[in-house]
Amino acid sequence: LLVAATTDTPTMIIGRDRLRVRVQSVQAGYVYLYLAGTDKRVYLLFPNRVDTDNRIEAGQSIALPTEGWNVTAEGPPGTTHLVAMVSRVRRDLSGSGLRQGRAIPDFDMNLVEQRWRQRDRNPLVGRPLCDPPLSCSDAWGAALLQIEEVAPPPRR
Repeated sequence: LLVAATTDTPTMIIGRDRLRVRVQSVQAGYVYLYLAGTDKRVYLLFPNRVDTDNRIEAGQSIALPTEGWNVTAEGPPGTTHLVAMVSRVRRDLSGSGLRQGRAIPDFDMNLVEQRWRQRDRNPLVGRPLCDPPLSCSDAWGAALLQIEEVAPPPRR
């Protein structure tokens, strides 16, 4: 799948700036937005407990975060990586190491690493969710973004 993602700014000031991402897909599917932060943790930003409707139509563009949730740069200073993935079908992330319970869940990276060694696919993308399991396409596409998180300027 052909996926494009852009951000409002390539630099965010820690404690002040909020993340804004626009995702576009050539084909219809479901959007998953991952963030590998400067805090060395990986989060599933979208969908989340606040916003579960991750459907995107062919040629459509969606802006994230939507109403009801936001992501502010938290640091430390460094490069944050975002991956916008669009899958033709919903994904089952239950075996991926995703820790539920927070509005924005993160992944248990020890479990992700263990799962990675056990099989030949990326556990972060999960499995296609369809019934029966072999009746649908496992096709997905992704776009990578980088944002620099920087310390706020000193106060005068």
